[in-house]
Amino acid sequence: MTILNKEVLRSIFIILFVSFISGCYSILNSGRFNRVDYGMWKYNKNFFFDDTEITVSDWFAYYSWLINNEGIVSAQKVLPDSNAIEPDVWQAFKNPQREFSYSPARHAILPIGYFKINCNDSLNNKYGNSWGQCCAYLLLPITGITYEQAVDFCKWKTKWRGDSIMTYRLPTLQEWKNIALESLNVKEKKSAIKDSLSKKGCPNFNYKYKTNCDWFVKNNISTSRKLIVAAISSNNKGYDFFGNVSEMTLEKGFAKGGNYMMYAKQCHVDSVQKYTKPEKWLGFRCVGVFRNN
Repeated sequence: MTILNKEVLRSIFIILFVSFISGCYSILNSGRFNRVDYGMWKYNKNFFFDDTEITVSDWFAYYSWLINNEGIVSAQKVLPDSNAIEPDVWQAFKNPQREFSYSPARHAILPIGYFKINCNDSLNNKYGNSWGQCCAYLLLPITGITYEQAVDFCKWKTKWRGDSIMTYRLPTLQEWKNIALESLNVKEKKSAIKDSLSKKGCPNFNYKYKTNCDWFVKNNISTSRKLIVAAISSNNKGYDFFGNVSEMTLEKGFAKGGNYMMYAKQCHVDSVQKYTKPEKWLGFRCVGVFRNN
């Protein structure tokens, strides 16, 4: 009886163990390229897009990876323009610490690396509401980079995260428009403009929009500034398509989405912002496309 019980228990254990491994594999496999695992939304079965703009944290992870794998000379090629980025962010790049952060970046899925973990920015509203105890500036959209640097980031992401089946790149103008429309509610889709005011008339997105709102005045919070990514919830899929920073597209020199320096009515889904160099108001996000489909 004892031997039988042992055999039964062993069989049960093996079955449960195999089921557990199979279940984990199924969960991981079914979750591939979804928002939870990769910070991406699914547009259709072959096309995905980053749910926010690439952040400073993502860029730090990229920079750190290059230092560790290709050397400082290669890493310095991805440094942002110091004139088109926040002073705090530039100082972090200029004076990296040996305090390694194991918090993964949202879209790089790698440790940030060699930058301060704690800072006072998480205790105030300098960059808008912050998540957790991380430095708030890590969650700002990366700016001050060139078109070529953005393209290279997407290529780098393809190399280490594409698993030989996914290619990451900048979206085309039409793709960006299609994706942006997904982030609008039914009412907004009629005008193709994100409503920048809440039901109470307060700024609900960081557009330049004149309004009398006691809470914003009391807390000395200006709406004409960059916010951390996803600071404002989305109605449907994705964040920050309208306002915050404009986003580069595959067509060099053409960006979409409007930015914090524009008025809401200017941030139309068909509006285009042209650029020739790195700008404080210019960022990007990648899209992912399955190969051979």
